[in-house]
Amino acid sequence: MNLSIRLIGRFTSVPFNSLDNINEIDRANLLATIITPFFYLGSILLIKYFERNRLVSFLDRAFVILFALFVITNGMRVTIFVTHNPRNSLVMYLAALMLVGVFFTFEYYETLFVIFIASVIFMLILPHYQHNFGEQLLNDLVSFVLLVLFFCISRFIFSYRADNYLKLKAIEEKKPADRNCQPAKK
Repeated sequence: MNLSIRLIGRFTSVPFNSLDNINEIDRANLLATIITPFFYLGSILLIKYFERNRLVSFLDRAFVILFALFVITNGMRVTIFVTHNPRNSLVMYLAALMLVGVFFTFEYYETLFVIFIASVIFMLILPHYQHNFGEQLLNDLVSFVLLVLFFCISRFIFSYRADNYLKLKAIEEKKPADRNCQPAKK
C-alpha cells in the first residue's frame, strides 16, 4: 500500500503536495516502504522453520506481534501526521486497529501486550504534535476507547476461531469411529 501511494504520487497528477505536513507523511511512508519487505522476508524464513523448536515458535509469535504493532503504528502515523490532532480524524488509526483485531489471532496476554505497547507509542508520539495537556488527555482518552474496542473485537474473533477449531477437531475425531462402524462390502 505504501508503495502504491508512492507510485500514484509519482505518475499521476494527484495533488499530494497540497496536503498539510506532506514532508512528514513522505518520510514516514518511505520508511514504512523500506521496512515492509523485511517483514515479508522474515515471515518466509519463519514459515520454513515453523514448529522446529521452541525458539522458532517464540520468534514466530514475537514476529506476528511486531508486525501487528507495525500496522497499528502506521495507522497512528497517518492519523497524527495528517491533522496533528488525532481526535479530529481517527479513521486510519481505527482501521489499523480493526484490521489487526480481525485478521490476527492473539492469545489473551498477547492482546493485552499489543494494547499496552500501542497505547505507550501513542502517548509518546502525541506530545510532539499536541502541546496542550487538555488536548493530549482527550486524545489519550479517545485512543483508550479505540483500544478497548480493539480488545473486544480481538477476543470475539479469537473465541469464534477457537470454537470453529474445536468443532473441526471433534469432527476429525469422529471420522475414524464412523469408518469402523460402516458395514463391510461384499
